[in-house]
Order: sequence, then structure tokens, then C-alpha cells
Amino acid sequence: MANIVDPSGRPYLDADASKPIRKATKCDMCRDVAGGPACVSACPHDALVRIDLSQTPPLSQWMQTRGGTTS
Repeated sequence: MANIVDPSGRPYLDADASKPIRKATKCDMCRDVAGGPACVSACPHDALVRIDLSQTPPLSQWMQTRGGTTS
């Protein structure tokens, strides 16, 4: 995780918590892990899913199973 900074190097702060905004800076997609990305496996609410956006049928199917819509 890394602090997100403005051009002068000062960290941007979260408006609600007044703490530095941190974001992941690298991801190798757990390329060598047979089960896929660890973040997807560890998410307790199925909020993370990795899909290939060039293949719209998987996206549409995933959205329909979650009650969402695609347009």
C-alpha cells in the first residue's frame, strides 16, 4: 500500500477520516496461484471478482446473478 500524494508530495487525505488515502500499487494477479487472486478468494462478500472485460457474456452473467443490470 502506498500513500497517494499531490504534485508537491503531500498526501491526499480522506475527507471523513482525515487519514492519508492509501492504494495498492502493484498486483501480479497472483499469477502462479492455482486458485486465482488471493484478494478474490479472501473477500467474504464476493465483492471482488476478476473478469476479462473483452468477454461481455461473463460480465453479464455475473451481474445477473447479483441482481444488477447491464446496459
